[in-house]
Amino acid sequence: VFQGPDEVDHFAYTQSLVERGEKPISDLGSAQPRWSSAENLALEGTSFLTDHQVGDTRVPWLSAQVREYDAQVRRLHPSRSDGGGYTTSAAHGPPYYLALAPAYAATARASIFSQLTLMRILSALIGALVVLFTYLLARELAPRRPWLAALAALLVAYEPMYGFVSGIVNNDVGVNATAAALVLLLIRLLRRGI
Repeated sequence: VFQGPDEVDHFAYTQSLVERGEKPISDLGSAQPRWSSAENLALEGTSFLTDHQVGDTRVPWLSAQVREYDAQVRRLHPSRSDGGGYTTSAAHGPPYYLALAPAYAATARASIFSQLTLMRILSALIGALVVLFTYLLARELAPRRPWLAALAALLVAYEPMYGFVSGIVNNDVGVNATAAALVLLLIRLLRRGI
């Protein structure tokens, strides 16, 4: 969990929108905590702060750690609304994060890990829109060659880095979907007129 680029901050952005009703603070000198107590506890429970992106470490989420984490959550009742300080994602606009808000809210009574999982699934579905828009764009450009549209869509769908980024909580997924939709609409406008 949280091993994607800046996924901790992208998760915190959505959490701040849902829990506090506002995006994270853009001021680097803000005293507001970066992550909520609940997210911070989850990061500590998974040893995130000690093994993040270190290639030779083992997965830290052992059954003993699960029990310890669950016990801490029951004992501390960590807040999900006390974060929202400056994060790497604070400079971004809220549309992508608002799109993930229903997934976060749907799992409001579940663990941070369940929320992250559902948010990742929704993010992957947004990523699938790029594949669809690529298919439609190729159909628009070469209507008599449907195989070309299928090939273009498959190239996008099976590009490893695109699949990786689409499977995590990262606003690049929203940017990619918006750009693909815009390109499709512009090409259709040029070919068919207003």
